[in-house]
This record gives sequence, structure tokens and C-alpha cells, in this order.
Amino acid sequence: MPPIESTSPTFDTLAIVGVGLMGGSLALAAKQSGLAKRVIGLGRTQSKLDSAVELGILDAGTTSVAELAEAQFIVVCTPVDRIVADVQSVMNVVGDHAVVTDVGSVKQPVCDVLGTQFPRQFVGSHPLAGSEKGGFQHSEVDLYRGRKCVVTPLSDNSLQAVQVVEQFWTTLGMDVQCMSAEEHDRILAVTSHLPHVAAAALASLLTEHEAPFAATGFRDTTRVAHGEADLWTAILQQNSGHVGQEIGRLINELSQYKQALETNDAENLRSLLESGCAGRRLFESVFKNGRNAWTS
Repeated sequence: MPPIESTSPTFDTLAIVGVGLMGGSLALAAKQSGLAKRVIGLGRTQSKLDSAVELGILDAGTTSVAELAEAQFIVVCTPVDRIVADVQSVMNVVGDHAVVTDVGSVKQPVCDVLGTQFPRQFVGSHPLAGSEKGGFQHSEVDLYRGRKCVVTPLSDNSLQAVQVVEQFWTTLGMDVQCMSAEEHDRILAVTSHLPHVAAAALASLLTEHEAPFAATGFRDTTRVAHGEADLWTAILQQNSGHVGQEIGRLINELSQYKQALETNDAENLRSLLESGCAGRRLFESVFKNGRNAWTS
């Protein structure tokens, strides 16, 4: 994959709150792209931040939010149930010049609060990138490149702040699309949150007796079940309404399979399977047309 094209630094100081996989990868990409002269990370454990500096991921790391006072652009990469409090903490120390965004995969609860409190400075966003792996040790400079990023501006947002956020992600090589926070959460319930629930539910059925006979089909359909339980508990709770509806739709779909099997209805069973094949082909066509990027 070609390197990100270098540009003149946009910010003297870029701050990243939460230096895990997402934050660490963002720091690497921002440094390579020339988006900032200096990248500082805010976290809870100084020794881990020092390690990130030693690895060249950060220029500096701190556990004190006061050290972010001079940052012009701040990206909050903490779990979704902490984003509101973390942004509020940052806003207590930065000036009116700063623009703040986040990377959370649930937007409406965050934007409803922060968009009202800080309409001229906070703009929600969600880069659709990641891995079942966690920690800055797994940071990838190309994690965001070629992926889609959703920005969720509100009517009260400053147009300038929205443009700054959009340009930030675009410079990292992302395909930026704007939509409402509610629409984002409804879509992600189908494309991200429900798949995790389904993968976890399927994986939980496996016993020690059956495990030696599980092969690529089981591996592929349960890959995301590796995700950290605390992180996903917060995501699912934050988007509980939409995810609950989609679980209901999935249960209905599975019930149709069950009924077809119980009644020996081969025609209906075939129709259900063909519908699944069509959905998979739709998914693949989107990637082949360059509207997103394949995640390995």
C-alpha cells in the first residue's frame, strides 16, 4: 500500500485522548501525513505512554489533561461510555481555537450531549476501521487509509469545525461521508453491532468436544467474537434500541430456517439460503466498486 502523501503540517499540536489501537494508529498516520508538527497522547498510565513515545508513536505522552491546553485539534479515542466525560474534561482546558472529534462507533448519545454543550467546537465522527486486536502495540499506520469515515454534524455545528474534521480524515486517506447521528447508529447496528452479537452467540455454543472439528467456516463467522467484552458491552448498551430491533429481525430470520427444517420445506430453505447469498454478493460488490475497503 502506498504511503500517505505528505502535506504541510495543519496543526502545531494534535492531541489524542486514549492511546490504544485506534489512537496509536491515528498518531502514526497523522505523523506520516504531516498533519501535525507534534502529536501528544493523553492516557491513564504514564509507563504505557512512555512506551508509545519510545516506539515513535507519540512525540509526548501525559496523564494530565492540562498538558493539552495548546492543542488545536483533539481526537478522543476512548470507549463510547467515556467519550462524553473525556470531551468535557478536554474542553475545560483548551481554548476557543480547538476543534474536537471522536472515533466512537455509537454517535447519537454522544452528539446529543456534546453537540448541545459545544456546538462550535465538537463534531462527531466514526472512522470505520479497526481490529479485534487491542493496544498501541498493534498500531498500524495504514489502519485508516482507504476506509470509510462517517461524520455526524448537527445543525448548530460550526461549518468551519465540520470542514476541519472532514479534511482531517480525508488527508488520512479516508472516504468521508456525512449523515445524522441517528442514521449512523441505525446502520451500524446492522453492519457492525449485530454481527458482533451473532458471532459471540455462535462462538459460545462451541464445546471442548466439538472444537477439534471446527474449521474455516466457524473461524470466519466468529472472528470478531475476540473483541474485548467491556468495550463491546458499552457499545451495545449505548446503541441498545437499534441493536435490539436488529436482534429481533435476526431471530425472525433464524425462525424461518427452523420452520423450513421442521416442515421439510426444501423450497423455502433454498429461498432463504439464496437470499443470504444475494446479501453477501451485495456486500462484495460494494468493495469491488471501491466504496469501502476490505478488512482482513
